Amino acid sequence: MENRIDHELSDRQQWLDEHKHRLGSSDIAAIAGLNKYRTPLHVWSEKTGRIPTLATEEAEANDAIWLGTKLEPIVAEMFARKTGLNVWAPRQYYTRTDIPWAIATPDYFYTPNVEQGTPDAACLECKTTGAWNKEAWDGKIPDSAHLQVIYQMGIIGMKQGSVAGLIGGRDFVHQDVTFDAAIFDQLVTMGENFMRMVREDTPPPATPDDAKLLTTLNPISDEEIELADEDSLQLLANYRHAKLVYDAADIELDLAKRELDAIKSELRQKMGKATLARIAGYELSQKVRSRKEFVSKATSWVEFKVKEPKHD
Repeated sequence: MENRIDHELSDRQQWLDEHKHRLGSSDIAAIAGLNKYRTPLHVWSEKTGRIPTLATEEAEANDAIWLGTKLEPIVAEMFARKTGLNVWAPRQYYTRTDIPWAIATPDYFYTPNVEQGTPDAACLECKTTGAWNKEAWDGKIPDSAHLQVIYQMGIIGMKQGSVAGLIGGRDFVHQDVTFDAAIFDQLVTMGENFMRMVREDTPPPATPDDAKLLTTLNPISDEEIELADEDSLQLLANYRHAKLVYDAADIELDLAKRELDAIKSELRQKMGKATLARIAGYELSQKVRSRKEFVSKATSWVEFKVKEPKHD
């Protein structure tokens, strides 16, 4: 690719420096709202120097980040073992003259199966996650990983890539990804708009996940201000509407709960003293539960359950 620039990567400090003012694949996934740990405001705060980046020593004190970095070579080795393909770690990072703010630092490269007509090299993204996240990898790869590998391929100029994941320290999965120019163009547009906000020092809208970050960015003081700009007035109008919807839903939920509790009481009344009753395939059960007195006072209650019939 004629627009691509290959840079020799000398050490980790150079890697950190290059990421301070450019958007890497993990940044672009966060900007797209697909990162559980970083929001667009978080990335903006990093790029404007307001908070340390996730790649710094402060962030590396996080066990999950540290372990994920240490396990990358293991994931790459498992990919090579499972596929029989040649895998190697690149000693370069990549930029493009037409997208100066973008940077690609792929985890690994591999040589695809030549019989499939694929290029000489492909991009490998290595991921680790806990067993609790297994469902997100069931027969597919998470959207965040998919976007990351496409972003890397677009910068480097590759047409083929793969995502490999180690789940819960034992289950290994991998999936091939073909470059999608339309998705890459959307990511570039998203990145352009984001970097404009960085240059203009204009923060992106905060999300519900930014509560802790907002406290870091804006320590509470005794200052009093008056908000009268159009954006603030529109936000207030939006808040009032959302609050009305929320309150109405809360009332509906309370009414539904009261109705459900009343029906449960009538069903218990029908059951009398029985601990188990069957009706149209459903099973109704009631059992006395008790709690001994330790810190709190001893008490007892009836646990009522409705078990639905199994459907083949």
